[in-house]
Amino acid sequence: MLFLLVFVFALSMDSFIISFIYGIKGIRIPLLSIFLLALIETSLLGFSIFLTNFLYFGPIYTSISYLLFMIIGIYNLLMPFIKYRILVYKNKMKCLSSPNMAMMVDVYLDETKADFDQSKSLNGKEACCLGFFLSLDSCLSGVAFASLSTLTPALFLLRFSVGFLAIVLGGKLGRRLTCKHVWMGNVISGILFLMLAFMRMFEIV
Repeated sequence: MLFLLVFVFALSMDSFIISFIYGIKGIRIPLLSIFLLALIETSLLGFSIFLTNFLYFGPIYTSISYLLFMIIGIYNLLMPFIKYRILVYKNKMKCLSSPNMAMMVDVYLDETKADFDQSKSLNGKEACCLGFFLSLDSCLSGVAFASLSTLTPALFLLRFSVGFLAIVLGGKLGRRLTCKHVWMGNVISGILFLMLAFMRMFEIV
């Protein structure tokens, strides 16, 4: 149960951070868009869990799970630096000559760019686009979590509920607070995923 709670809160940190940034910049996320964001993240998590269980990696699975959680944790810790380096070299990247690729990189560097029409309100189409960007951790984490499949019904319900509340709370706090240290959210998320890695290694569930 402890593993499940840490897992869900780790996954929900990205949603909280991004909705907090949206709140700071005065961009509304309507309830329908919040529902779509939480639903997409939960659905892709479930898909990755079931696909991994179907493929079945056998006895080496615990090692794969540990390594994936470790990689996600380190990535989250380094995300501000990674985004900074991409921003510095953005103009030199030949792959960005494609408008679609350039748009994806823009949204990765600044998630508020998902408000494509600059209406200060995230519509359903924009929410779906942002939801897929937010689901990278969910997909990889689903692969890492898959062997604990007996917990998935509770996981899906908890993941959707906590994700939904994280977006609502993040947006409300963002509209009331100004924070120059949003990157701390990535640090917390990274630490939670590293905790999951060690819990997985020592079979703490």
